[in-house]
Amino acid sequence: MTNKETDEKEVSGYLTDPFVEDIGQHFTNIELLSSEGFTQLYKAMRYGRWYVLKTMTEDADSNCNNCQMLLHKELELLMRMQHAGVLQAVGLEKIDGIGEAIIMEYVDGSTLDEWLTTNPDKKKRVRVAHELAEALAYVHSVGIVHRDLKPKNIMVTRNGERPKIIDFGLADSDRNAVLKQPAGTLSYMSPEQAQSSMPDMRNDIYSLGLIMEQMQLGRAYKKMVERCLKPIDRRWCNMEEILAEFARIEKRRWPLVVNTLIALLLLALGLTTFLLKNDDTQETKVAIDSVRNELVQKQQHSEQKRTIAEKQMKTVIATLNDSLKQLAATNEHLKKELGKEDELKKEALKALQREIAKSKINQHLDTLSDWHYRWPDLSQRVAAVGQFVYGYTDNLQKQCDRVMADRIRETMLKEWQQWSKQVTGRMELLFRRENDVDFTKHKNMPPKVKF
Repeated sequence: MTNKETDEKEVSGYLTDPFVEDIGQHFTNIELLSSEGFTQLYKAMRYGRWYVLKTMTEDADSNCNNCQMLLHKELELLMRMQHAGVLQAVGLEKIDGIGEAIIMEYVDGSTLDEWLTTNPDKKKRVRVAHELAEALAYVHSVGIVHRDLKPKNIMVTRNGERPKIIDFGLADSDRNAVLKQPAGTLSYMSPEQAQSSMPDMRNDIYSLGLIMEQMQLGRAYKKMVERCLKPIDRRWCNMEEILAEFARIEKRRWPLVVNTLIALLLLALGLTTFLLKNDDTQETKVAIDSVRNELVQKQQHSEQKRTIAEKQMKTVIATLNDSLKQLAATNEHLKKELGKEDELKKEALKALQREIAKSKINQHLDTLSDWHYRWPDLSQRVAAVGQFVYGYTDNLQKQCDRVMADRIRETMLKEWQQWSKQVTGRMELLFRRENDVDFTKHKNMPPKVKF
């Protein structure tokens, strides 16, 4: 073989012509996937990638008054989500021959009920159920309730066998004000969902319980599933509680697995000793050594997984402790700031009282017996005390931030306003007694102090 032939075999590339597909901007290869109710799903290609187009049937407008509104609502909900376990929407377009349609990613896989018919092992079923719970927790975290969770609305990808929630046509959220009627599939709907138009995350939890019951996760998950199906006031409150239960069950299983492996190892060693005593053939020794090595490898693998799980748990605990420390530090700082503000307020109010006493207005009012003996600059003196408040709080910014200074100024101004009202009220009383007229209409009555 020549060097040229060797080099050609080591070069990366397509085995056939890679540029035969249509990668234009328009949708091509459009084919109908399904038609159910008022909606139709198409598979189409654009830019060399497959998409799913969701649109209304031709007779939808005549049989459904809000079909287009339903399509727009689903798009709005889908565009709020970005998660590997949730169907991704691209946008809304008007397509020739189809009409207005939601453009969504194409999922290469099968529905959950179809996937279950392939008899996946228990480990895979538990993993898919756990990942499905994580995806539903994300949907709820953005304020959306699916309301039609069932195996046909859950896809399992061909590569990796990962679950993905689809079909949000009946989904709802608190911020949406249209199409609030009860909705769902009766066989997977919670009892209260058929009577209430308000979206409740616990409705989806009931549907998830029915799905996990169908997935046959085993005895370890029986109580978790049963609580999903209880009356709404005794059901799991949110998906975070279910995810915590998944973690608790997984953590509890590791000691059992390790103990089982150790027991099997001891049994194998005992069997080895017995056989060696009764049969010294080379084949027996090889078979026994093979069993022993396999058990040792399984035990080591189990120990490694437990070590990884313990490290992950320690990391989570350390992160939680750091968050608690930061929270405690923030709380302590807030207490100090509040204590500082209280002290500054007390000092400010004392300074205001000293300024009021310095004006001698209170002393003058206490001895004033006749309206005509009042000070002509009384209003100016009251206003001067108010001006003192602004000057005092401006200087206060050297000791605290502007926001705190503004709050202290507001407290001082309230105190000053109450005092100025007392002064004005005293003068009004003297004026009314002196003239026996309506002081609000008297021209010689000076205006109330405003600042």
